Amino acid sequence: MAPYPVEENLQFYGLIGAGYNLISYELHGTLFSIPVTFQQDRDTDISLQYGLRLIYKFGEQRIGIHARRFELDSSSELFGFNNIEVGGDFVGLSLGWGF
Repeated sequence: MAPYPVEENLQFYGLIGAGYNLISYELHGTLFSIPVTFQQDRDTDISLQYGLRLIYKFGEQRIGIHARRFELDSSSELFGFNNIEVGGDFVGLSLGWGF
């Protein structure tokens, strides 16, 4: 991920990549009004990740905003789920010091 300088104190990053994910499926319910977990299944898969980052530098300090999304398709043989689309979004704020 290399920065693209928008101006002297402002940098823009674009990112794209892959991630290794552990997926856990659980079936929750009740038995005689008592909450129980009936079964559990696990799977692993590779996800596509992409996002943006904007960093502003003032002196030695840095402030940044980050946005990232990941997407993957998965399935569970135990529960009979096929082609489940899973995804997530992340937006964060960072503070740092350069040296």
